Amino acid sequence: MDIGDAVYGLKNPKSILRQLNRLYFSFSAGEFNQGGTSVLDEDWDNLIVLDACRYDTFLNNHSFEGKLSSRISKGSNTYEFLKANFSGRELYDTVYVSSNLWFPNIKDEIDAEVHSFVPVTTEGPKVAVRPEAVTERALEVNQSHQDKRLIIHYTQPHYPYFGPTGQEYFDHHDTSSLQLAMRRNGDDIPKDVVQRAYEENLDMVLEEVERLLPELRGKTVVTADHGEMLGERSFPIPITDYGHPNTIYTEELVKVPWLEIDEGSRKEITAERPDNDIDISDDEIDANLRALGYKT
Repeated sequence: MDIGDAVYGLKNPKSILRQLNRLYFSFSAGEFNQGGTSVLDEDWDNLIVLDACRYDTFLNNHSFEGKLSSRISKGSNTYEFLKANFSGRELYDTVYVSSNLWFPNIKDEIDAEVHSFVPVTTEGPKVAVRPEAVTERALEVNQSHQDKRLIIHYTQPHYPYFGPTGQEYFDHHDTSSLQLAMRRNGDDIPKDVVQRAYEENLDMVLEEVERLLPELRGKTVVTADHGEMLGERSFPIPITDYGHPNTIYTEELVKVPWLEIDEGSRKEITAERPDNDIDISDDEIDANLRALGYKT
Protein backbone atom coordinates (compact mmCIF):
# COMPACT_ATOMS: atom_id res chain seq x y z
CA MET A 1 0.00 0.00 0.00
CA ASP A 2 1.45 3.38 -0.96
CA ILE A 3 0.95 6.70 0.84
CA GLY A 4 -1.91 7.66 -1.48
CA ASP A 5 -3.80 4.45 -0.64
CA ALA A 6 -3.22 5.03 3.08
CA VAL A 7 -4.52 8.60 2.93
CA TYR A 8 -7.58 7.49 0.94
CA GLY A 9 -8.26 4.76 3.49
CA LEU A 10 -8.08 7.20 6.39
CA LYS A 11 -10.53 9.53 4.66
CA ASN A 12 -12.81 6.67 3.59
CA PRO A 13 -12.70 3.99 6.29
CA LYS A 14 -15.65 2.18 4.75
CA SER A 15 -13.46 1.35 1.75
CA ILE A 16 -11.12 -0.59 4.04
CA LEU A 17 -14.02 -2.53 5.55
CA ARG A 18 -15.38 -3.28 2.07
CA GLN A 19 -11.96 -4.58 1.05
CA LEU A 20 -11.93 -6.91 4.07
CA ASN A 21 -15.31 -8.25 2.95
CA ARG A 22 -13.84 -8.81 -0.52
CA LEU A 23 -10.96 -10.78 0.99
CA TYR A 24 -13.47 -12.97 2.83
CA PHE A 25 -15.42 -13.81 -0.32
CA SER A 26 -12.24 -14.26 -2.38
CA PHE A 27 -10.97 -16.77 0.14
CA SER A 28 -14.25 -18.69 0.32
CA ALA A 29 -15.38 -18.47 -3.32
CA GLY A 30 -12.19 -18.23 -5.38
CA GLU A 31 -11.71 -16.07 -8.46
CA PHE A 32 -15.46 -15.84 -9.12
CA ASN A 33 -18.64 -16.86 -7.37
CA GLN A 34 -18.04 -20.50 -8.18
CA GLY A 35 -21.51 -21.64 -7.14
CA GLY A 36 -23.13 -19.47 -9.78
CA THR A 37 -25.00 -20.53 -12.91
CA SER A 38 -23.21 -20.84 -16.26
CA VAL A 39 -25.87 -18.93 -18.19
CA LEU A 40 -24.48 -19.74 -21.64
CA ASP A 41 -24.96 -23.45 -21.01
CA GLU A 42 -28.61 -23.08 -20.02
CA ASP A 43 -31.47 -23.84 -22.41
CA TRP A 44 -32.74 -20.70 -24.17
CA ASP A 45 -33.13 -19.13 -27.60
CA ASN A 46 -33.24 -15.53 -26.32
CA LEU A 47 -31.63 -14.24 -23.14
CA ILE A 48 -32.81 -10.84 -21.91
CA VAL A 49 -30.39 -9.41 -19.35
CA LEU A 50 -31.55 -6.63 -17.03
CA ASP A 51 -28.44 -4.98 -15.64
CA ALA A 52 -28.22 -4.95 -11.83
CA CYS A 53 -31.71 -6.42 -11.34
CA ARG A 54 -32.38 -7.98 -7.94
CA TYR A 55 -34.58 -11.07 -7.70
CA ASP A 56 -36.80 -9.71 -4.93
CA THR A 57 -37.46 -6.41 -6.69
CA PHE A 58 -38.23 -8.19 -9.97
CA LEU A 59 -40.58 -10.58 -8.15
CA ASN A 60 -42.57 -7.70 -6.69
CA ASN A 61 -42.75 -5.60 -9.86
CA HIS A 62 -43.12 -7.86 -12.91
CA SER A 63 -46.41 -9.05 -14.41
CA PHE A 64 -45.16 -11.48 -17.08
CA GLU A 65 -46.60 -14.94 -17.57
CA GLY A 66 -44.01 -17.67 -17.35
CA LYS A 67 -42.07 -19.80 -14.90
CA LEU A 68 -40.14 -17.62 -12.45
CA SER A 69 -37.32 -18.98 -10.35
CA SER A 70 -33.99 -17.59 -9.24
CA ARG A 71 -30.38 -18.24 -10.17
CA ILE A 72 -27.11 -17.33 -8.54
CA SER A 73 -24.83 -15.17 -10.66
CA LYS A 74 -21.14 -15.88 -11.04
CA GLY A 75 -20.33 -12.20 -10.52
CA SER A 76 -21.38 -9.18 -8.52
CA ASN A 77 -20.83 -6.77 -11.41
CA THR A 78 -20.90 -6.95 -15.21
CA TYR A 79 -17.15 -7.36 -15.61
CA GLU A 80 -17.11 -10.42 -13.35
CA PHE A 81 -20.27 -11.82 -14.95
CA LEU A 82 -18.77 -11.60 -18.44
CA LYS A 83 -15.36 -12.89 -17.45
CA ALA A 84 -16.80 -15.85 -15.55
CA ASN A 85 -19.29 -16.84 -18.28
CA PHE A 86 -17.63 -15.84 -21.56
CA SER A 87 -13.91 -16.49 -21.07
CA GLY A 88 -12.47 -18.68 -23.81
CA ARG A 89 -15.84 -19.17 -25.52
CA GLU A 90 -16.45 -19.14 -29.29
CA LEU A 91 -20.15 -18.36 -29.45
CA TYR A 92 -20.63 -18.36 -33.20
CA ASP A 93 -24.34 -19.14 -32.78
CA THR A 94 -24.99 -16.01 -30.69
CA VAL A 95 -25.70 -12.35 -31.43
CA TYR A 96 -25.23 -10.03 -28.46
CA VAL A 97 -27.16 -6.73 -28.44
CA SER A 98 -26.17 -4.46 -25.59
CA SER A 99 -26.22 -0.90 -24.26
CA ASN A 100 -23.55 -1.90 -21.72
CA LEU A 101 -20.22 -1.97 -23.54
CA TRP A 102 -18.16 -4.05 -21.14
CA PHE A 103 -18.05 -6.92 -23.64
CA PRO A 104 -16.15 -5.10 -26.41
CA ASN A 105 -13.99 -3.50 -23.73
CA ILE A 106 -12.70 -6.87 -22.46
CA LYS A 107 -13.38 -9.39 -25.26
CA ASP A 108 -9.70 -9.71 -26.16
CA GLU A 109 -8.68 -9.94 -22.51
CA ILE A 110 -11.07 -12.84 -21.90
CA ASP A 111 -10.59 -14.40 -25.37
CA ALA A 112 -14.30 -14.42 -26.19
CA GLU A 113 -16.12 -14.24 -29.52
CA VAL A 114 -19.73 -14.08 -30.60
CA HIS A 115 -21.12 -14.21 -34.11
CA SER A 116 -21.92 -10.52 -33.82
CA PHE A 117 -21.88 -7.89 -31.08
CA VAL A 118 -24.38 -5.09 -31.74
CA PRO A 119 -23.72 -2.00 -29.62
CA VAL A 120 -26.53 0.37 -28.74
CA THR A 121 -25.10 3.82 -28.05
CA THR A 122 -26.22 7.39 -27.76
CA GLU A 123 -24.61 10.68 -28.68
CA GLY A 124 -22.88 12.91 -26.18
CA PRO A 125 -20.43 12.29 -23.34
CA LYS A 126 -21.49 10.43 -20.20
CA VAL A 127 -24.98 9.69 -21.49
CA ALA A 128 -26.55 6.30 -20.80
CA VAL A 129 -28.87 4.57 -23.25
CA ARG A 130 -32.59 4.48 -22.57
CA PRO A 131 -34.31 1.07 -22.83
CA GLU A 132 -36.45 2.06 -25.84
CA ALA A 133 -33.32 2.24 -28.00
CA VAL A 134 -32.30 -1.29 -27.01
CA THR A 135 -35.75 -2.63 -27.89
CA GLU A 136 -35.68 -1.01 -31.32
CA ARG A 137 -32.25 -2.45 -32.11
CA ALA A 138 -33.20 -5.86 -30.76
CA LEU A 139 -36.29 -5.96 -32.98
CA GLU A 140 -34.11 -5.30 -36.03
CA VAL A 141 -31.58 -7.97 -35.05
CA ASN A 142 -34.37 -10.44 -34.32
CA GLN A 143 -35.52 -10.11 -37.93
CA SER A 144 -32.07 -10.26 -39.50
CA HIS A 145 -30.68 -13.15 -37.39
CA GLN A 146 -33.55 -15.58 -37.00
CA ASP A 147 -31.17 -18.56 -36.83
CA LYS A 148 -29.11 -17.23 -33.92
CA ARG A 149 -29.40 -17.20 -30.17
CA LEU A 150 -29.95 -13.61 -29.03
CA ILE A 151 -28.60 -11.95 -25.90
CA ILE A 152 -30.35 -8.62 -25.32
CA HIS A 153 -28.68 -6.65 -22.54
CA TYR A 154 -30.55 -3.61 -21.21
CA THR A 155 -28.75 -1.09 -18.99
CA GLN A 156 -31.69 -0.59 -16.62
CA PRO A 157 -32.41 -0.82 -13.71
CA HIS A 158 -28.72 0.13 -13.39
CA TYR A 159 -27.93 3.77 -12.66
CA PRO A 160 -28.40 6.48 -14.01
CA TYR A 161 -31.98 6.71 -12.83
CA PHE A 162 -34.27 8.14 -15.51
CA GLY A 163 -37.51 8.25 -13.52
CA PRO A 164 -38.90 11.30 -11.72
CA THR A 165 -37.23 10.42 -8.42
CA GLY A 166 -33.87 9.90 -10.05
CA GLN A 167 -34.13 13.15 -11.98
CA GLU A 168 -34.96 15.06 -8.81
CA TYR A 169 -32.34 13.65 -6.46
CA PHE A 170 -29.37 12.51 -8.55
CA ASP A 171 -26.76 14.55 -10.39
CA HIS A 172 -26.42 12.76 -13.72
CA HIS A 173 -23.35 14.75 -14.65
CA ASP A 174 -21.40 12.98 -11.91
CA THR A 175 -21.65 9.24 -12.43
CA SER A 176 -18.49 8.17 -10.61
CA SER A 177 -19.23 4.99 -8.66
CA LEU A 178 -17.18 6.37 -5.80
CA GLN A 179 -19.11 9.63 -5.68
CA LEU A 180 -22.40 7.75 -5.85
CA ALA A 181 -21.37 5.56 -2.94
CA MET A 182 -20.21 8.55 -0.90
CA ARG A 183 -23.47 10.43 -1.47
CA ARG A 184 -25.64 7.39 -0.85
CA ASN A 185 -23.79 6.47 2.33
CA GLY A 186 -24.26 9.95 3.74
CA ASP A 187 -27.42 11.81 4.61
CA ASP A 188 -27.90 13.55 1.27
CA ILE A 189 -30.10 10.87 -0.31
CA PRO A 190 -32.23 8.70 2.00
CA LYS A 191 -32.35 4.94 1.47
CA ASP A 192 -36.02 4.93 0.49
CA VAL A 193 -35.33 7.51 -2.23
CA VAL A 194 -32.60 5.34 -3.75
CA GLN A 195 -34.92 2.34 -3.69
CA ARG A 196 -37.74 4.30 -5.32
CA ALA A 197 -35.44 5.59 -8.07
CA TYR A 198 -34.20 2.05 -8.69
CA GLU A 199 -37.74 0.66 -8.95
CA GLU A 200 -38.73 3.41 -11.38
CA ASN A 201 -35.85 2.36 -13.62
CA LEU A 202 -36.97 -1.25 -13.36
CA ASP A 203 -40.57 -0.36 -14.28
CA MET A 204 -39.26 1.53 -17.31
CA VAL A 205 -37.27 -1.40 -18.65
CA LEU A 206 -40.02 -3.94 -17.88
CA GLU A 207 -42.35 -1.96 -20.17
CA GLU A 208 -39.82 -2.39 -22.96
CA VAL A 209 -39.39 -6.10 -22.27
CA GLU A 210 -43.17 -6.45 -22.50
CA ARG A 211 -43.04 -4.78 -25.92
CA LEU A 212 -40.21 -7.03 -27.10
CA LEU A 213 -41.37 -10.43 -25.88
CA PRO A 214 -44.19 -11.07 -28.40
CA GLU A 215 -41.72 -10.63 -31.27
CA LEU A 216 -39.22 -13.23 -30.02
CA ARG A 217 -39.59 -16.81 -31.19
CA GLY A 218 -38.70 -19.84 -29.12
CA LYS A 219 -37.74 -19.98 -25.47
CA THR A 220 -36.91 -16.66 -23.84
CA VAL A 221 -35.30 -16.20 -20.43
CA VAL A 222 -35.36 -12.88 -18.56
CA THR A 223 -32.54 -12.63 -16.05
CA ALA A 224 -29.81 -10.30 -14.75
CA ASP A 225 -26.04 -10.20 -14.75
CA HIS A 226 -25.99 -9.33 -11.04
CA GLY A 227 -28.07 -7.64 -8.37
CA GLU A 228 -27.75 -4.40 -6.42
CA MET A 229 -27.20 -3.35 -2.81
CA LEU A 230 -29.83 -0.80 -1.79
CA GLY A 231 -28.75 0.09 1.73
CA GLU A 232 -28.56 -3.41 3.19
CA ARG A 233 -25.68 -4.49 5.39
CA SER A 234 -22.91 -6.38 3.69
CA PHE A 235 -21.14 -9.46 5.06
CA PRO A 236 -19.20 -10.52 7.09
CA ILE A 237 -18.44 -6.98 8.29
CA PRO A 238 -21.94 -5.45 8.52
CA ILE A 239 -21.40 -2.15 6.71
CA THR A 240 -24.29 -0.46 4.89
CA ASP A 241 -23.64 -0.66 1.17
CA TYR A 242 -25.04 0.48 -2.17
CA GLY A 243 -24.33 -0.40 -5.77
CA HIS A 244 -22.57 -3.57 -6.88
CA PRO A 245 -18.98 -3.73 -5.65
CA ASN A 246 -16.95 -6.51 -7.20
CA THR A 247 -16.10 -9.74 -5.37
CA ILE A 248 -18.81 -9.34 -2.73
CA TYR A 249 -21.35 -12.12 -3.06
CA THR A 250 -24.20 -11.19 -0.76
CA GLU A 251 -27.66 -12.46 -1.66
CA GLU A 252 -28.70 -9.00 -2.85
CA LEU A 253 -25.80 -9.00 -5.33
CA VAL A 254 -25.92 -12.51 -6.76
CA LYS A 255 -29.52 -13.77 -6.47
CA VAL A 256 -31.12 -12.85 -9.80
CA PRO A 257 -34.43 -13.60 -11.57
CA TRP A 258 -34.76 -16.46 -14.05
CA LEU A 259 -38.09 -16.12 -15.88
CA GLU A 260 -38.70 -18.73 -18.60
CA ILE A 261 -41.21 -17.94 -21.35
CA ASP A 262 -41.99 -20.29 -24.24
CA GLU A 263 -43.41 -18.69 -27.40
CA GLY A 264 -44.13 -21.24 -30.12
CA SER A 265 -41.64 -23.49 -31.87
CA ARG A 266 -37.96 -23.37 -31.03
CA LYS A 267 -35.40 -21.76 -33.31
CA GLU A 268 -33.19 -23.77 -35.62
CA ILE A 269 -29.83 -22.41 -34.49
CA THR A 270 -26.79 -22.33 -36.77
CA ALA A 271 -23.24 -21.32 -35.91
CA GLU A 272 -21.24 -19.09 -38.26
CA ARG A 273 -17.90 -17.45 -37.69
CA PRO A 274 -18.02 -13.65 -37.33
CA ASP A 275 -17.37 -11.84 -40.59
CA ASN A 276 -16.29 -8.46 -39.20
CA ASP A 277 -15.00 -6.69 -36.10
CA ILE A 278 -17.15 -4.80 -33.63
CA ASP A 279 -18.01 -1.44 -35.17
CA ILE A 280 -17.37 0.84 -32.22
CA SER A 281 -14.51 3.09 -31.17
CA ASP A 282 -12.58 3.09 -27.92
CA ASP A 283 -13.89 6.59 -27.25
CA GLU A 284 -17.50 5.38 -27.52
CA ILE A 285 -16.76 2.51 -25.16
CA ASP A 286 -15.14 4.85 -22.64
CA ALA A 287 -18.08 7.28 -22.83
CA ASN A 288 -20.55 4.46 -22.25
CA LEU A 289 -18.70 3.08 -19.23
CA ARG A 290 -18.34 6.58 -17.79
CA ALA A 291 -22.11 7.04 -18.11
CA LEU A 292 -22.58 3.88 -16.05
CA GLY A 293 -20.17 5.08 -13.38
CA TYR A 294 -17.29 2.70 -14.13
CA LYS A 295 -14.85 5.36 -15.28
CA THR A 296 -14.26 8.95 -14.32
